Parts: sequence; C-alpha cells; structure tokens
Amino acid sequence: MMQPVVNVISNITKILKEVDSSKVMAVIKYASDSDIQRLLEDGRIKIIGENKIQDAIKRWGENGKFIQFRQNISLHFIGHLQKNKVKYAVKIFDYIDSLDSLELAQEINKKTDKKIPVLIQLKINNRQSQYGIMPTEFDNFIKELTKFPNISPAGIMAIGPITKNEEEIRKAFKIAKDIFMKYFNFEKNKDNFKTYLSLGMSSDWKYAIEEGSNLIRLGSIIFSN
Repeated sequence: MMQPVVNVISNITKILKEVDSSKVMAVIKYASDSDIQRLLEDGRIKIIGENKIQDAIKRWGENGKFIQFRQNISLHFIGHLQKNKVKYAVKIFDYIDSLDSLELAQEINKKTDKKIPVLIQLKINNRQSQYGIMPTEFDNFIKELTKFPNISPAGIMAIGPITKNEEEIRKAFKIAKDIFMKYFNFEKNKDNFKTYLSLGMSSDWKYAIEEGSNLIRLGSIIFSN
C-alpha cells in the first residue's frame, strides 16, 4: 500500500499563518530526503534541526542535493551530543542547542578555535531519561561556562512535560522564560549571536509561543499528514 504524499508546502503555509518563519525550526530527523528538499526549495523556513551527527555528515558534507542549500540556512544540532562526536559537530553546525554538561562544554571548547554559539538545555520535565541542567543549578552552570573562551551562551532549549495538561505545560515553559530573561534578555549576545528561547514542539508549540518562545521545533506537523 502506497504512503500518501505529504504536502510539505501546504503544511508550512498553515504554520506560517500563525507564527513568523524566523521563529520556526524544521526538525528533519524522520523526514524523507524528498520532503526535506521541498522544504529547502520553498525557502521560507531557514532554521534546520538535526538530531544525529551521522545523518548530518551524510546530508551536509557528502550529498550535493543538500550542500547546495547550506549557505541559505542556519543548521542547529538538537540531539544529545556525545563527546566523541564533538569534533564533527563544531565543523558542521551553526549552533549547538543541547549543551547539557560542563564536560561537554570543555570538549567543545577544546575541539574548536572559534566561538561556538550554544543553547543550554534546561530540564523542565520529570522524565529520568531527559538530559539537561536543573533550574536550581543554572546560575552556577552559566558562571562555570566563562572558563571556556570558545563557548558562547546564546540562550536556552527545553523540552516540556509530556502531558495534555495545559497548565502544567505553561508552568514549565514559564520557568524557562524566567531564566532566559535573567541571562539572555537581549537580541544578540556579546559575540553577536542571536539569542533563542527554544521551547515548543509539534504538540505544544502554540503554548510555547504564548509563553515567549522565539524558536519552536517542528517535525511531524511539517512532514506528515
């Protein structure tokens, strides 16, 4: 049985009626190459999120169909970054959105000779498998980052709780927004990188925008019917 054709362009148009394209990241983890190409050719969404280093190497380092669009987009790494993959990440990505430990910061700092903009992954849900810095540890964490001259903190990324309880989702997003406003309440950081509060995915992005997110991460809502 044939899979129905996904109308990526139509999906993008619907989303952009409600939110500015500068606030949308297309998460391409489960998208087909042809659907990613449609998105890139369309050109309205210019921030792309990758979850896996190996996929990114193949796409943006080896595949001419994608390489031709590389200069038109901002490429963000949003998955859990293993230290042995850092040497690839610092060469491929414009932003690393999932800094979740000082050990990782140290490795990023060591593997590059340029400033790398990072979003600090904040833990605002109670899932044990979820990586991130606890809100109570954030003040100390960001102070410790000053030890690493090639790390340029440029905001916060967080994953909300998996629940249909709107109040619970909004409460978690507010925690992230408060910390963001304390440390990143400016358009660009001291190294001239744009600052992001990256909250909201396909299931909760409307709440995230209302709570102050300026970068939502959308996958299935773009790439499926």
